[in-house]
Amino acid sequence: RGLVERAATMGEESPPAAADSPPREKEDSASFKRAWAGARDAATSCRCAHLCLASHANVSRALVDAIAKAAVFQTAGKPFGDANDLVAKLATDLVAKLMKFADDAENGKSGLAPNLADLAAWINEWVTGKRSFFGEFGAMWSKEKQTEAVERVRQDVARGECWPAADRERVSRELLLRYDRGKVAHCEEAFATEDELFEHKKKCAFRPTQCPNEGCMEVHGANVAAAHDAQCPHKIVKCPNACDSTNVTRRALKMHVDLECPRRPVTCPFAPFGCASHVYAGTLRAHMKEHAHDHVADLAKRVGRMSDAAEKTEAKVAEMAVALADVGPNLGKVGNLSKELFDTTAKATIVEKGLLDLEKLVVSMGKALANLEVQVKQQRKDIGIVMTAVDRVAKETAGNSAAIAKLASPDAAAGSNGKK
Repeated sequence: RGLVERAATMGEESPPAAADSPPREKEDSASFKRAWAGARDAATSCRCAHLCLASHANVSRALVDAIAKAAVFQTAGKPFGDANDLVAKLATDLVAKLMKFADDAENGKSGLAPNLADLAAWINEWVTGKRSFFGEFGAMWSKEKQTEAVERVRQDVARGECWPAADRERVSRELLLRYDRGKVAHCEEAFATEDELFEHKKKCAFRPTQCPNEGCMEVHGANVAAAHDAQCPHKIVKCPNACDSTNVTRRALKMHVDLECPRRPVTCPFAPFGCASHVYAGTLRAHMKEHAHDHVADLAKRVGRMSDAAEKTEAKVAEMAVALADVGPNLGKVGNLSKELFDTTAKATIVEKGLLDLEKLVVSMGKALANLEVQVKQQRKDIGIVMTAVDRVAKETAGNSAAIAKLASPDAAAGSNGKK
């Protein structure tokens, strides 16, 4: 039992060598090696291999998504590049990097114990490192197309194209075991005998279980069985109306409540006639039979009220007929008045047209009168200028005439001769 526990803690490491030991010690060393190897085999064969199927699927999904994104990033900007051709190469590179990270962590180079959170972070870091300039440019200008390309490659890889599904699942399992050092997603508990292991597997928290709900094919770990059962669409659930149905599944519950449940509230067909009873779909027929007399009474009351209303309507129609008879003889007068009104309107239209023409004529005459006043003012101004010129000429003519007369007088002539 002690050798088993020691082998479980030592793992795959070899026992210490005893090359320079005495013969007795060599025999003891050989005996120890045989015992150690047997204990190791026993520990390995009696170790629980159950793991969380949901976590396993998450790791597998993360690998597929990372490789699909990296393949699209690496072929961005290459007209003849095919992302599927890079899947195998990228898968090998990603797995090698993740294994190296795990080895470094286990050997103390990184200073941290590997865990599943580190696995997710290193996968994202690896994807980021595969972005190229063209990948960044493509993500900037055609993000929608790039997303579609990633989804297309992801579906191909998930189907096992370019990277066999068996290899992917094996790698996912190995990574889960390497990074889940806290054993939160796998068991790996060792036992001394196979019987103990068998008993443990019956109650192991990570044992695979089939969903017990009829029609559900889901296989999951026992650790998530309760969570799955809480949302399994095939689980039989109770009707919120507390009906007696025992075969309503969660996915069919809404249709059952809306259309099939016998305790769903319905309206009595005679509610418009006065029935105020609250009934269910399952009791509607019995309600109709039980309250048939009341329904007939309500219907009779409604018919009576309708008859009274019909009589009142007929009376109003008769009154209107009499009024129309009185109005009939006056329709001719109304017609004559309409004709006279039409003629008057036509004459008014003619007069209005004449007034408009007269108004246009008055406006044009006003314009002509204004132009005439302007011409008269201009003529007066011209006449003033001419009169001023005539006065000036007259004055000049009068001065010249006086000078001539003076020269022509005898005294003026004699004086002129004496001076000479």
